[in-house]
Amino acid sequence: MIKLSSLTTPIRTLNDEEYLISGALRTDQMTGYRTKAIIVIPFRNNEGEIMGAYQAINKMTPSELFSEKDMEYITLAASYAGKSLESALLTHEIEETQKEIIFTMGEIGESRSKETGNHVKRVAEYSYLIALGLGLSVEEAELLKMASPMHDIGKVAIPDEVLKKPGKLTEEEFKVMQAHTEIGYNLLKNSNRHILKTAAIVAYEHHEKWNGKGYPRGLKGEEIHIFGRITAIADVFDALGSERVYKKAWELDRILNLFKEERGEHFDPHVVDAFFEQLPAILKAQVRYSDANLQAKQGQ
Repeated sequence: MIKLSSLTTPIRTLNDEEYLISGALRTDQMTGYRTKAIIVIPFRNNEGEIMGAYQAINKMTPSELFSEKDMEYITLAASYAGKSLESALLTHEIEETQKEIIFTMGEIGESRSKETGNHVKRVAEYSYLIALGLGLSVEEAELLKMASPMHDIGKVAIPDEVLKKPGKLTEEEFKVMQAHTEIGYNLLKNSNRHILKTAAIVAYEHHEKWNGKGYPRGLKGEEIHIFGRITAIADVFDALGSERVYKKAWELDRILNLFKEERGEHFDPHVVDAFFEQLPAILKAQVRYSDANLQAKQGQ
C-alpha cells in the first residue's frame, strides 16, 4: 500500500511502491500537471496476488490532499473490487472450460465416424454467421455457436458397422442411425446449463425438415426450433462439401443448386436466404477451418 504523500519534498531512493509516485512526477514534467497527493491501493485475489489497483490523485478539496479516512475507504473498496474481479474472471474461465468441453465432446462424436474435429468448428462458425444473417442477437448467435458442436453427440452410441459403413445404409440400418438424435437429446436434456439445454435442442432437431418429412419427430415449419433449422443447413453444407467414408466431396455449385431446390422443402426458406447472404463469410470460415489447415498447424 502506498502511503500518503504530498509530493512537495524530494523523493528518496524508491522502493517498488514509491516507484508509482516517481511515475506521477515524470508525468507532471511531461504534461505540466501538478500532482499534489496520490493514493494507489492494490487489490488482490485470494492468493494475495495483485490483480489491479485503485489510484486517486489530488482530492477535490481546497487542500487537494487525502486523509487517513480516505485511505480506509479506498482500501475497503479495493477489497470488494478484488473479490468482484476474481469472481468475474472465474466465471469467464468456467465458460471457456464449458466451450472447450463441448467442442471436445462434439469432436468425439465425429471422430467415431472418421470425421475431423474441424467439422464441428465449421458447423459452429456457419451457424453463428447464419444466425446473425437472420437478425438474431449476437448473444443468441454466440449461444448457438457454443451449442451446435454437440449436434451429433448421439453418434457415440451408434454401432461401428452402421456408423462407418462405406456404402448405402439399409432401411434397418438407417433407423439405427436416426436414433443418434434422440440419444443426443437424452444425454443433454436434464442439464441446468443454458448451453447444454440449447445443445439438446440442436441434437434433437437438426435432422427435422421444413416440410415435415425429417426425423425423429416429423416436425414441420416453425415447429422446429430456429436453432435446429439453422444447424440443419450448416451441417448439410459441411457434410456435402467434405469427403466422407461413403462419398466424395461435392462441388460448391452443386451444393448451392441443391439448397435452392430444397428451399421450402428440407430447409426453412428464410434460413436459406440468410445462408446465401452470408455465403462470402461462410466460405472464408470454410477455408480457415479446413482440414488441410488443421493438418498444417499440427505439423508445425
